[in-house]
Amino acid sequence: TYINKLIIMTISLLICSCASNEAKREVIVPDGEPEWLYSPQSGCNEVKEICASGEGTNLKQSDSHARKSLASIFETKINSSFKFTKFNFSDSEVSEMTEMVSNKIDEDVSGILKASYIKERFKKDNLTFSLAAIDKHKSGTILRQEITRIDDEINHYFSRQNRLFLKKLNVLYHQRELLNEKLVIIADKGVGSPVTLSQINMIKFKSKGGTKVKVNALNKVPELFVKKVEGLLTDIGYKINAKKDNNYILNISYKEKEE
Repeated sequence: TYINKLIIMTISLLICSCASNEAKREVIVPDGEPEWLYSPQSGCNEVKEICASGEGTNLKQSDSHARKSLASIFETKINSSFKFTKFNFSDSEVSEMTEMVSNKIDEDVSGILKASYIKERFKKDNLTFSLAAIDKHKSGTILRQEITRIDDEINHYFSRQNRLFLKKLNVLYHQRELLNEKLVIIADKGVGSPVTLSQINMIKFKSKGGTKVKVNALNKVPELFVKKVEGLLTDIGYKINAKKDNNYILNISYKEKEE
């Protein structure tokens, strides 16, 4: 009937109107201004690029701020990502390894950002605005190559099954995991690790392998001191052995210092 057709047409018009309003509601841009000023990624090809904007009183300043905004996307929160355990490492060792990984990640991210470029600029009210971008494919390739290089190192040292390389393996593992997080940002997909952190840290508790050494106390050396020396040797990959088939014998003596 005519009334039913009118109702259907009215409903259809309402649906179209709502859909149209939702599309318009996305970004409201004043006349004469680029959309990327309010939504940086809109100024880029989302499939190929990642973008960020910045402002300043001149072109040099706005370009710099735009690149800094781009860098903040890849900002690393080292402390929250690290899984070092005090059972395996001392506080000073954790601090040392954290700094090593942080420095390496900063270098890698800086290398990626060197390939960034300024896509557009805009001036308004004595201010300059810049839109910076990086190429997803090129950046992703750089990250994958570095992760592959690190994985080769991890496989090499892990195959040795020696506690001497425990610290190095932890540094390499955390470095590759943080780089993998950057790759996910760029490519929406990371690269699986060849070994887990648990597998790496289990090396410390494996009894096989390691150069055999016997600690021989020449005089009345306190037992606590002997145990401390044996513990240090164990931590760097030696196997303490009381039998005669040793690779080395370490003779230690003890003397009280006179004040």
